[in-house]
Amino acid sequence: MPYTEDYATATVALDATGLFLHEAGHCLGAMHDRYTSGNVGVDDDRYNHGYCLPGNRYATVMSYTYRCPKNDAGDDIERIHYFSNPDVSFMGIPTGTEQENNARAIREDRDETSQRGTNCFTGFPEPGSPMGENVCAWTPWTGFSEWGE
Repeated sequence: MPYTEDYATATVALDATGLFLHEAGHCLGAMHDRYTSGNVGVDDDRYNHGYCLPGNRYATVMSYTYRCPKNDAGDDIERIHYFSNPDVSFMGIPTGTEQENNARAIREDRDETSQRGTNCFTGFPEPGSPMGENVCAWTPWTGFSEWGE
């Protein structure tokens, strides 16, 4: 069935902070770096890209590090826990440019992405359909069950 609405999801894994941050970035509207999306050298108005910091061994959290160009020493690229942003630096190097600025896109789209809904309901998110039970809601304490005693 084709999707007709936006659905935001994120994975959670132990000891995978970078993975969680990357997937949460997608939920907030952030996109991959230009090497991964196939837009290297494309002069367009899209600026919502991760960033491979030039000439060193770092890339922002939305980048696929194995697609970033290696530095002169041939070092493997490491993912840093930063969204691309020309106003924020890592080790003295800006983490983005005007054309690679996930932080700007997240900030500008925050009103829209905040309305994407929740995975807490068991029903269907189509208009007019019941949402079902909220499985994330806290319930009042009623005492121990037979098992819990």
